[in-house]
Amino acid sequence: MSRRQRGWLVAGLGLVVALAAATWWLLSKNSDATGADIASVLALPLAVLGLLPVVREIVGEFRRGNAEDDDQLAVVARQLAGAVRVQEAAVLTRLLADTGEPQAADVSFTQPELIYWRTDGGTQRGSLAGIEGYYRQLHLGRLVVLGAAGAGKTVLAIKLVLDVIVAAQTAWADTARPDGGGEPVIRVPVRLSLPDFDPAPGEELDSVAGEVVSARLDAWLASQLFSVYGVAQSHATALVAEGWILPVLDGLDEMDPDDHLVPRRAAALMRALNYSTTKGVRPVVVTCRTGRHRQLTTITRGVEDGAGAVEFIGAVQDATAVEVEPLTVPRVVRHLTYRFPDPADSTRIQQRWQPVLDRLTTDDDLLVAALRSPLRLFLVISAYLHPDSRPAELLTHSTTAQDLGEYLFSLLIPATVARHSKPASGYYTADEVTRWLTTLVRYLRSQADRGGSATDLRLDLLWRAAGWQAPRYLGAALLTTAAAIPLVLISVQYFLFVGIDRDLPALLGLASSVALVAWVAWNSSRPHVELPKRFSIAALNDLSVRRQFAKKAAITVPITFTVTVGVGFGVVAAGVIAGVIAVENAVLVAGRVAIVVGIVAISVAGHVVADVVTTRPSAIDRPSRLISQGLAHTMLVPVVVGAVGGIGGWVAGKTATADATAFGVAFGVAFGVAVIADSPWLRYAVACVVLTLRKELPWRPGVFLDWAYMAGLVRLSGIAVQLRHQEFQSWLATHDLTASTTTPPVSESAQSSGG
Repeated sequence: MSRRQRGWLVAGLGLVVALAAATWWLLSKNSDATGADIASVLALPLAVLGLLPVVREIVGEFRRGNAEDDDQLAVVARQLAGAVRVQEAAVLTRLLADTGEPQAADVSFTQPELIYWRTDGGTQRGSLAGIEGYYRQLHLGRLVVLGAAGAGKTVLAIKLVLDVIVAAQTAWADTARPDGGGEPVIRVPVRLSLPDFDPAPGEELDSVAGEVVSARLDAWLASQLFSVYGVAQSHATALVAEGWILPVLDGLDEMDPDDHLVPRRAAALMRALNYSTTKGVRPVVVTCRTGRHRQLTTITRGVEDGAGAVEFIGAVQDATAVEVEPLTVPRVVRHLTYRFPDPADSTRIQQRWQPVLDRLTTDDDLLVAALRSPLRLFLVISAYLHPDSRPAELLTHSTTAQDLGEYLFSLLIPATVARHSKPASGYYTADEVTRWLTTLVRYLRSQADRGGSATDLRLDLLWRAAGWQAPRYLGAALLTTAAAIPLVLISVQYFLFVGIDRDLPALLGLASSVALVAWVAWNSSRPHVELPKRFSIAALNDLSVRRQFAKKAAITVPITFTVTVGVGFGVVAAGVIAGVIAVENAVLVAGRVAIVVGIVAISVAGHVVADVVTTRPSAIDRPSRLISQGLAHTMLVPVVVGAVGGIGGWVAGKTATADATAFGVAFGVAFGVAVIADSPWLRYAVACVVLTLRKELPWRPGVFLDWAYMAGLVRLSGIAVQLRHQEFQSWLATHDLTASTTTPPVSESAQSSGG
């Protein structure tokens, strides 16, 4: 929080305390105040609070000037580049199971020989070590990275991001502005996971024009800058629109399920990338598996309707496509020597690795083919990091490619568990981690069978892993019980404490509570749940959000009091005319009705205004963040609305019965429960209990997934969690949980020391 934000927070809290004290003093001066008098007193603080966003907006406009000024954007771009560099370096560390300044194996890439689209220049060949220089050769900055599964496409993309940022920071250090004036020549690369982008929500993908998807892509890029890196929405939008951002879009092949013959989401994105904006065609880097890219460039669309017609969909035009090649044996040897140098001579490898190197340099067998894959090379390095492990054991597992592959994947979890402790203390066991990850993989498979994603695990939907019935109905029963508390209190108040001449307000409250309970029971038991929400006070830093907040506050507060007074006096007038209410009791009943209706109206108004700072998260920095944000929103809404109802009930107690405060609190809590009735998080909590009893997941899955994320077993895609690699997910899906977990062989001394 900046100094200016802290100043606004302190000033706001001081004003709230002052208004509360003044309101208390005014209300306590006259114990015989009528409902109209009380409403007049309450109107003052609410009106002042309603004007605060307008005042802040005026002051902000005066101090801010032009938010999209190039000089200011340059400062924001530099800050963004630093944040991206820190985050991507951390990701690379996890992917390579290395510390310090990790270096990946130097894979090479080449342009395919047969291409039928316009390229963006560049030499025929390149390598990971020189990726930034290769990219600088391109005229438009459009690069497509192809390769097989596990070929190292993501690592190549991360290396490009880091090297471009280093070059940009060097240039910024030499000049006052990154380009000395005019268009920026150095853009900030930001790597984003494409499966999180929906090119056509709720629409037919084939009919959406590239121009429309391009605009949605820009909006998504800006939202990611805001959610992931904290860039103000106005600045994020300006950075994207003015060409300061180089989108590095990772995982084009993962936008559609593997079994889809026509990858429509990916095809829609490619149309957007070929659409020319006001700045021309956009610079972009895209990664994709070679097979999926071949599908996208020549799709047999007619297979689905039996026609068998071949339709050319196209490719990313004016872009250079390169394909990552398997590692050469010398580069494998060089990388193993770099990771495991002999203490006596850093140019030589440790003696325990010598049998593996002898096999690499003498034979061209399955082990050699496996180690030429960056993914399997990582698995070998990860499994045999400990100095007392024996890599020579690999030589006995090269009977078949499948046997060797399964063996390498079986080593990953035990090796990871040995290196990474639990968040509190101690270590997970390999069997526990394997069992928990297998539960998640089986849930993903069932999700895919229902038409969902086979790779994206959303924690707000994890309750389905415990079954579609128990979490829904148990959660609904708990919420309905919580909402029924006001009904009980109001019934007691009506039958025991309220006189006949005051029964109309009690009946009104009783009817409102019955309606709330019915709504909660129905809404909380539906199969559908609301998307996760969070409170984002930082959203008020954005100009458009502040304007929206000011507008809603200025409209909602007056309407609230108009509705309160109008309905209250209308009900009383109707009661007098009908002879239900005696004329001499009309003023007293009017005050009580106004309070009952006012509690409802004020609660609705507060919810409407608070909804402005309620956002849907589009990205998270760790898996448990989605849970903590969602639980905070779910728990805070009933508390805040209950407090508002308690204040209204206390005011009612000034002129009526002493139990009005309890009525206000209970009714407010019930209203808050109704607001969050379709939240997924109570179902999530119920599912955690069920899955823990079955030993299928730990008590706190979010904490476990945080550990798995930091350990490199899972990754993040927007707000979804994905397994580290699809091959790893496939291995977990077919792994026999009854079999003992494989551990890399180490010496007895290493075992006794926990190594």
